[in-house]
Amino acid sequence: MTIQIFYIIKEALSNALRHAKANKIFVSITGNENLLTAEIKDNGIGMEEKSAFFRKKDFIPFKHGLRNMEIRSQIIGGSLKIRSEKNKGSNVILQVRSTKNIRGAENDRAN
Repeated sequence: MTIQIFYIIKEALSNALRHAKANKIFVSITGNENLLTAEIKDNGIGMEEKSAFFRKKDFIPFKHGLRNMEIRSQIIGGSLKIRSEKNKGSNVILQVRSTKNIRGAENDRAN
């Protein structure tokens, strides 16, 4: 599970640096044994809402990173919220609930 969380956070940071042209990025990871919340905010150029480009029929190689983040969050039973506004940056929030201890790496061997 933790490897999926790592890749989601890595992709959000990569997007902020490469695509959003952000010069400030805020990362917060909080949690306890039942809930982990990771939030990545940037002050970049923003983007159209993710639901708009997931519906596009001409979706070929564009925005695979965001789609992969969504798939990874579903694999681990989490929820991913991506909010963005043109010229106002983006905010990515990942929440993962677990009946097992999130801090443990026992699930990583299966992923």
